Amino acid sequence: LIGILMGRLDNIKRIIKEDFAPEYHDMIGRLAYILNSFMEQVEGEVNGNLDQDNLASDVVEYTVTVDSNGFPIGNNLVRSNVSRAKGTTVIKATNLTNTGVYPEGQPHISFTLDTNSFLIKVLHISNLQAGNKYQLVIKVE
Repeated sequence: LIGILMGRLDNIKRIIKEDFAPEYHDMIGRLAYILNSFMEQVEGEVNGNLDQDNLASDVVEYTVTVDSNGFPIGNNLVRSNVSRAKGTTVIKATNLTNTGVYPEGQPHISFTLDTNSFLIKVLHISNLQAGNKYQLVIKVE
């Protein structure tokens, strides 16, 4: 998915001191050592090494029971490492009350965010059966 969203970096040109006037070779050589290494690392990460650990996202587990209107009963707080979460995606929903009873559709979480404490306050979750306890695995981005 990341490869689809981002282009490849393939036009990186190494800094070579001989491309500059001789009086600058010493300074360019020192800068080239640092910058060439950095550019190689960035190119390596972008061209195939981006993963969940490199992105501003988090995967968290949240146990919840909702009422007949989809409002959480009891615990409505989720802690995430993302300071400015823009959205959530439920990637797994396990019914802990009734095995074999599944969500009625893709659960969607409406929330507010406290950016100072990294807390997500869950306001509503759609498509869960009322009174059933669920273990949700949530991707926070």
